[in-house]
Amino acid sequence: MTFAVKYYSIRRGVQYKVYESDHIKFYCKCVKFGIDCNIVQMQTGPYYVGDVIDSGCFMFHRLFWMYPPCIETFKYCKKLISIDGTHLYDKYSGTLLMTIAQDGNSNILSIAFAVVEGETKEAWSFFLRNVCQHVTPQEDILVISDRYHAIKAALEATESE
Repeated sequence: MTFAVKYYSIRRGVQYKVYESDHIKFYCKCVKFGIDCNIVQMQTGPYYVGDVIDSGCFMFHRLFWMYPPCIETFKYCKKLISIDGTHLYDKYSGTLLMTIAQDGNSNILSIAFAVVEGETKEAWSFFLRNVCQHVTPQEDILVISDRYHAIKAALEATESE
């Protein structure tokens, strides 16, 4: 992350100052201020300098997170989730995947999120596997989607596991 900030600031000529770079300290500060910021799973990949792998650095690959109050509230919602993705543009590219549900009063509840490389079968499998494990461990959940081919393939792969 620090490398990305440095690169962006050099490229745009922007001054920056890193106030907190340790993710554990950041998490503790979130909890201290009452924000339940639970990062459930982050995947990284090797970082290359030319053709050589730099063993001291890792490249961001995927991130899945959720908020415990939303998961607690989902227990009282309809057994129905909607999943979709939207592309991220500008400074960082990728895709934001999300799951939402509705309560009995038709209020929308955001449940889980992921930032992935794109709407691929592997990305959707990563997201749905984490949703099944951390958000909806109960059976018979109805999933609504836009029937994108990668979602369909990931759902079929998740069902076969």
